[in-house]
Amino acid sequence: MNIFDDYVDCSKKVFSNIICIYEFYTAKVSSAKYACVIVDFMSKQILEVYRSRHMYFLANRFTSLPKTERDNIKAVVIDIWETYKDLTKRFFKQAIIAVDSFHVIKHLNDAMIRIRIRIMQKFNHQTSKLITNDMYYYMLKKFHYFFVKNFEDIYPRDIKIPKIHAKWKKQEILKYLLSIDDDLKYAYLLKEACREFNTTSEFDPCDQEFDSFINQFCNSHLAEFREFGDLLRRWKVEIKNSFLRIGHRRLSNGAVEGINSRIKTIIKNANGFINFSRLRNKIIFSINKDVPIKGIPNKKDKV
Repeated sequence: MNIFDDYVDCSKKVFSNIICIYEFYTAKVSSAKYACVIVDFMSKQILEVYRSRHMYFLANRFTSLPKTERDNIKAVVIDIWETYKDLTKRFFKQAIIAVDSFHVIKHLNDAMIRIRIRIMQKFNHQTSKLITNDMYYYMLKKFHYFFVKNFEDIYPRDIKIPKIHAKWKKQEILKYLLSIDDDLKYAYLLKEACREFNTTSEFDPCDQEFDSFINQFCNSHLAEFREFGDLLRRWKVEIKNSFLRIGHRRLSNGAVEGINSRIKTIIKNANGFINFSRLRNKIIFSINKDVPIKGIPNKKDKV
């Protein structure tokens, strides 16, 4: 650790014109629960790692950036978090804001999960074993993933159903699940239509269809979907901006998702960090691959 600290000191890179803002868990390293990562959308290089994602901390750091650097930023990709939205509007005035589509679908899936659980509980007989519970409860519990996973990604061969000692194809299972309750079927079909829209739509022609989905969710008889509809309404501009493409790539935090996984591995392999500066240098040095060391250790240092 001492050798690393002596010879590695990663300087901040100049922010590129398209950046992604993300966070990772650091409660055991820093007084802040989450640290903030700035990533270049095009090169997938880490531009900076901040010890906190709190508004006042980031505002202080962004204030120190040269105005020319801040004005050069044309797009910022964020999660659905008001702090990142407010900071972008304050400090990167020339940039559009795009919400990562993964987090939009996560909110949609969370609503779908709550609906499934609420309906499932109507059939719960409170038995000690799932297999002895009501058939509807059993199926909704055992095949919960049918409501959030892409149907194309579900196991294509026959699936065992131990409760009835049978094997069903996934199409048969889905048909049965949707026959249990009309609200469940309605929610699933609307969720799937919205997911397809999110996957295939383009920036210019999407307004009419987007407005239709906002109206359907906001006026839904299901409280969980009305809440999601309000989120779509409040973040419409930023969600629509995510349909923009740079080259063949849609604006998203996809590049950061992979980096976040590698950061977790770095922390795990080190059995944790107690020094945030060392963690920051380790992350940038390991992931960017182009960080120079400050000098070459002499023989005495190596011994």
